[in-house]
Amino acid sequence: MDINIEAKDHPNQEKLKEYYVKKLTSKYSKYPFAKKMDVNVRDLGKEGYEVSLSLLPERGARLFAKSKHKSENSALLATIRKLQSQIEKYRVQHYS
Repeated sequence: MDINIEAKDHPNQEKLKEYYVKKLTSKYSKYPFAKKMDVNVRDLGKEGYEVSLSLLPERGARLFAKSKHKSENSALLATIRKLQSQIEKYRVQHYS
């Protein structure tokens, strides 16, 4: 899976990319249609973090989820949960 991560002004780019690639690959590599994912991480200051995931399946429309939370990791996990339900619906519609 091709994962593109955009985290403008994030203090630790290398560890961030390594963590996100590991987490997302382990979660979504089991889906053969998951080919390209875009990740956007924004630091909102006192409001916390906003993480958005956009998955472009092999065929069909782009799947998108976004979450805000005080903790970056919590925002990522909430976004993964939101995207997971969309992926399961897509899998049932196109691969059952």
